[in-house]
Amino acid sequence: MSENDFKYEKIFERNYGIFLEEEQEKIKNGKIAIIGCGGAGGAISLALARSGVQNFVLADPDTYETTNINRQMGCQKDTIGKNKAEVTKKAILGINPSANVETFTDPDPELDEIDKILNKNPDALIAVADDFPFAIIAMRKALKKDIPCVTSYPTGALVRVTVFEPGGPQPEEAFGLPKNLQYKTLENLMFSTKYRKRFKSTLEFYKKEGDWTEEWFEEFVEGKKPFPQIAPFVWIGSSIAALEVIKLLSDKWEPISCPRHWKIKPNEAKIDEFDPPSIKEKLGTVLFKLKEKFSFG
Repeated sequence: MSENDFKYEKIFERNYGIFLEEEQEKIKNGKIAIIGCGGAGGAISLALARSGVQNFVLADPDTYETTNINRQMGCQKDTIGKNKAEVTKKAILGINPSANVETFTDPDPELDEIDKILNKNPDALIAVADDFPFAIIAMRKALKKDIPCVTSYPTGALVRVTVFEPGGPQPEEAFGLPKNLQYKTLENLMFSTKYRKRFKSTLEFYKKEGDWTEEWFEEFVEGKKPFPQIAPFVWIGSSIAALEVIKLLSDKWEPISCPRHWKIKPNEAKIDEFDPPSIKEKLGTVLFKLKEKFSFG
């Protein structure tokens, strides 16, 4: 295969049937930061690479494990134990050898790693880490820097995708969380078994909307199971999230921005508005005022 076969215009020739040259040039020159390169992040990265995005900053401290095979594009028998960001980088360069890909394999919300990532001046941040408190903190910081954020959130047989734009609603508002909590407080709030038991009735929203089995939900509340996920919903959400990024870069179409979001279920696909059960209300006024001092243990 000759070098000419891998020229940008040749690889992405069919894009020019949709995008004007100047629009495709915006896509090419855009820089995208992706926090979380597993299920959603891995698929979004590859969809963007195949759309002609050429500049990436990838962040993920995790390595693939066997339970990732059911939904994560980069997870195969021979990538078990390998870092997700590094595997994704290799896949991007396999699509477009001219791509520029930088990786962060030890992002820590307690340190300055998020700031280091955002200081790379991405045009958009995709926050899809399994560590959702980390993603929230990252989006919060990005929006303060006027960087739009895209997230895809698959929970069972449900996926929601939206764009958070500077000056618009904050991520916490979309997911019914108190605003401005620090990482450790969010982590306790979202992942402790005490929290899940205390707010079981609130979490039933996800069981119902995502069609979870009753047995899995009960074990999830007990802290014995993670969110259930399958490849079709992870990949559908990832494709839509990649489309939203392309909208932001090319200025060709209007993005679906919060409070509007894409809502995909087994027999339904529509643009809806967020109306989550509010954890903030259930925490109570006093607890909300003492948010930084409160911990579920």
